[in-house]
Amino acid sequence: MRGIWCNSTILALATALVGAAPALALTVTVSPIINHPATQIGVTGSGFSANEAIDIYFDTTDELLVFSDSTGNIVRHTFYVPTTAAPGQHWVSAVGRKNGDGGQVAVTINTDWTTFGFKPSGKRNNVWENVLSASNIGQLDIAWSRTLNGFGGITSSPAVANGIAFIGSPSGTLYAFNSVTGTPLWTATTGTSIVSSPAVSGGIVYVGSQDKTLYAFAAANGDEVDIHDWWPGRLISGRRKRNSVFRIRG
Repeated sequence: MRGIWCNSTILALATALVGAAPALALTVTVSPIINHPATQIGVTGSGFSANEAIDIYFDTTDELLVFSDSTGNIVRHTFYVPTTAAPGQHWVSAVGRKNGDGGQVAVTINTDWTTFGFKPSGKRNNVWENVLSASNIGQLDIAWSRTLNGFGGITSSPAVANGIAFIGSPSGTLYAFNSVTGTPLWTATTGTSIVSSPAVSGGIVYVGSQDKTLYAFAAANGDEVDIHDWWPGRLISGRRKRNSVFRIRG
């Protein structure tokens, strides 16, 4: 009888597995995954139970209560990144209330300083800064330093974007360093000395050189890239632009 019971149990379990509908893969999507404090993040998802109540978290803070539709999908909902979210990695999670199923996505929060004076107006006011203040600025110390090639002093101010610090040197070299550790990442060469400060937009580093040329390099690896100069009625394309005025939009 014991053997018959075991066989019957296995048969019943096999029958249940064959007859069961396959579970949908649960996914959570966040956009953008790189953002600033006090800006919006959008969340979508799929694979939840139909019409399920779902909590959306930023780290451990419950930001939203949303409901999946009849197919288990979460249509796009948005919330604001907390103003106190420090630069670095954070997590956006979606957790269903029926059985606790869910998923999470890592997002990066930054307070990048991508151009001289922070904005073209040069007011030097980083509206996203939430770590430094007048009360603790005196506690800053040197984290790292590097020597740059060239004669004379450094007049180029650094730009910082996505964990990389960019700065020009009198030798005409543009340097990229890990902004936390100071580890050199890459260098790129211009025609002559760099006295201006680089600007970063859309994954491209722009810097002017004393040879009256604007150069553009990929922020990730320093490869020189094409840049474009709009003029009424035509588009001029090339790797470098000489004696031109540019407006770079972020």
